[in-house]
Amino acid sequence: MTAPLLDRTREALRAAVAAAAEASGWDIDRADIVIETPRDPSHGDLATTAALALAKEAKKNPREIAQTLKERIEASPPPEEVAPLRSIEIAGPGFLNFRFGDVWLERGLAETLGRGAGYGRSGRMEGESILFEFISANPTGPLNVVSARAAAIGDTLAALCDAAGARVGREFYINDAGRQVRLLGESLEARVLQQLGEEAPLPEEGYHGEYLVAMADRLISGTLPDWWEESDREARIGNLSRWAVDQVVEDQKAIVEVFGLRFDTWFRESTLHESGAVEETLEDLRSRGHIFESEGAVWFRSSELGDEKDRVLITGDGNPTYLLPDIAYHRDKYNRGWGRLIDLWGPDHHGYIARMSAALEALGHERKAFGVMIVQQVNLLRGGEIVKMSKRAGRLIEMKELLDEVGRDATRFFFLLRTTSTHLDFDLDLAVSANDENPVYYVQYAHARISSVFERARSEGIDPDAATLSADLSRLIEPEERVLMRLLVDFPAVVADAAEAFEPHRIPAYLRQLSAAFHHFYHNHRIVGSETEVQTARLALSVGVRQVLANGLTFLGVSAPERM
Repeated sequence: MTAPLLDRTREALRAAVAAAAEASGWDIDRADIVIETPRDPSHGDLATTAALALAKEAKKNPREIAQTLKERIEASPPPEEVAPLRSIEIAGPGFLNFRFGDVWLERGLAETLGRGAGYGRSGRMEGESILFEFISANPTGPLNVVSARAAAIGDTLAALCDAAGARVGREFYINDAGRQVRLLGESLEARVLQQLGEEAPLPEEGYHGEYLVAMADRLISGTLPDWWEESDREARIGNLSRWAVDQVVEDQKAIVEVFGLRFDTWFRESTLHESGAVEETLEDLRSRGHIFESEGAVWFRSSELGDEKDRVLITGDGNPTYLLPDIAYHRDKYNRGWGRLIDLWGPDHHGYIARMSAALEALGHERKAFGVMIVQQVNLLRGGEIVKMSKRAGRLIEMKELLDEVGRDATRFFFLLRTTSTHLDFDLDLAVSANDENPVYYVQYAHARISSVFERARSEGIDPDAATLSADLSRLIEPEERVLMRLLVDFPAVVADAAEAFEPHRIPAYLRQLSAAFHHFYHNHRIVGSETEVQTARLALSVGVRQVLANGLTFLGVSAPERM
């Protein structure tokens, strides 16, 4: 895949700066030359801090170095067909600011139009394989709003990394073994007995949500299964636990589909125990010298690998702790051929990172091949007040309740507005409002507004799509038009940068900026009805803007409506 215009331009400038430094007798690694887009457009199209980086070696003032680099680059500029330089300016302590000719922006718009739905994709992360594991809620009840936030983030990250050329997978881990699953079975047993008219208190540490009443009704709605009459209660609890887990998982699958995502794999912890992978993992650690026994328990020497203390893997009564099957699960991920693992965990799991990182390093995997993103809590606000509890379940607000109230688009967009590591206040009133203060409405309205422009054009016998073929883009000379064209040039790099940094919030921020620029352009300039060549060029620009809005919303899993 040919790299997008901005990536090609950055690379051409990087080569020009490196050549200028080498010609001056200064040594700088080309990979260390940072070429970035200035925050303030008045500072140019691209800029570099290379002069500041060279100051120590050259033993000169950075502005002197910048002057030398400027002169040498002007004498041997990058290829005109990639980066048609208009000027180079020295600013501040030694920044080099690059400006390009108008034809550069026109090439960017032409590329946008030419690549269409594929615009925004690149090969920046080609060769990487990344497995994203997210949500992974215990199969003991409905998914809640924190799970919903993790779903939006994980799914979008996978989409962005795929767009940047990586091979990606989406996985949900089902913890269907252990004490919490037994408690689920015991809780369901109590609810079934209650429905049958018997006195049966819920386990003190069991699950008290009303969803188990509905599950009990489902179980006894027909003929009770044969295993219900098992004389051995242990067998009954085991069967109830497995049946309940299956019901919960099916409900979870249904709600994530409503949320607009599909997992490639729903991986059950029980398969690790059945296959012997848990025991194999313990022996693997033992053979590498990371296991010792003390006080009747089996321990992992995690303190030698950065953890605060050693960890028990097998308790004195012979049962594995939660850590051992978790290690086995991540070992299995690598064995399936994934090069990099990214997990999205809740804030209460922060202390778990060091021990898992130590375990995977002990198994021979590089630290950088495993990463954890902590998804912080969500506060739902209504009328400015925090909504604390679900009416139906007596617990955190369910994912389904949120989707029922505000819809998929607003839910996903709002969850992606802030960095993953920050708490999020989700304003329910704002999410359902139809005005410019609602960020998802504002972006979707820009897409719908352009669609309405095209409807008007067609009503007057003008084909907007034909404009992409015949437009003279040099007729786009107004400042508002140039701002839009510059933003279109940025889009593929915004996507790839967000993917590499695992920062999906960059996409809604960009889409809001692009929408604001289009709304401003629309209010200040006529599109249909302007002079013929200008009209054709503006229609082409509008096609490009609408395409990028649609592409960006697609990465977020949000719809791009044509009418609102």
